[in-house]
Amino acid sequence: MGLLDSLLGSAASSFSKKDNDALGNILDMVGSNKQIGGLDGLLGKMGQAGLGKIADSWVGKGKNKTIKTSQLKNVIGEEVIEQLAKKLGITNTAAAAKIAKMLPSIIDKLTPDGKASSGKSIDIQDILGKLIKK
Repeated sequence: MGLLDSLLGSAASSFSKKDNDALGNILDMVGSNKQIGGLDGLLGKMGQAGLGKIADSWVGKGKNKTIKTSQLKNVIGEEVIEQLAKKLGITNTAAAAKIAKMLPSIIDKLTPDGKASSGKSIDIQDILGKLIKK
């Protein structure tokens, strides 16, 4: 089973069907938002914000630590949260809560070997196509 299939399988079991839109948009946010800088950029920003242990728990083996929405806002910024909220038609507070809930599992599944793979791109279109089929 490949990384993508693993992520989709986990997403299907971890999140409700209505969360699939959020999942796709969060993957897009991590994969293509220049402000975040991809997976490596996000993990680096978390380290700079003093959240390295939280990020390490998502990447490494074992239980994922939670992130508070206030911590998340400091890492990715209000603008990114606002963009997601508009795409999903929800409030900024609800968008931040969805990201905080889903991001640990997403990062965990994107790093199955317990380490971030530098230079690995996330094929959002392929992921969304497979989500629609599920």
